[in-house]
Amino acid sequence: MTNQNFTSNFIFNINRAVLPAAFTFVFALQAIAASGDFDLNFGTEGKAIVPNLYGTTKAVAVKADGKIVLVGIGGDNDWFVARLNMDGSPDSAFGGGDGYTLVAESGWAHRDIANTVYVRPTDGKIFVAGKMD
Repeated sequence: MTNQNFTSNFIFNINRAVLPAAFTFVFALQAIAASGDFDLNFGTEGKAIVPNLYGTTKAVAVKADGKIVLVGIGGDNDWFVARLNMDGSPDSAFGGGDGYTLVAESGWAHRDIANTVYVRPTDGKIFVAGKMD
């Protein structure tokens, strides 16, 4: 995994920081333990990749139940929303069973980007904001 590009959006709790990262256009996160090392209990060696989803993670939010929501740009310049379990594995109860969903499909002629995500604490609903051409 090369070409690591980090955004400034991250979630931190007492045990770890979860950072969006792009590893050669793969929708991904990495978790840093309180010690500053990769959290080896998250994904593979501290990195979680959403399978079959290519793009860049732009923002992250954590639900009250610990599930992690990622948003960004992927594929044909479309919005994607993915949800991971606390251990970094895709949440099979989200999307089509693969842990992600396509939010806006516009094709290569447009550049749609999901820039931020908010999870409402009262009911866990996910709100995504960004830009659509």
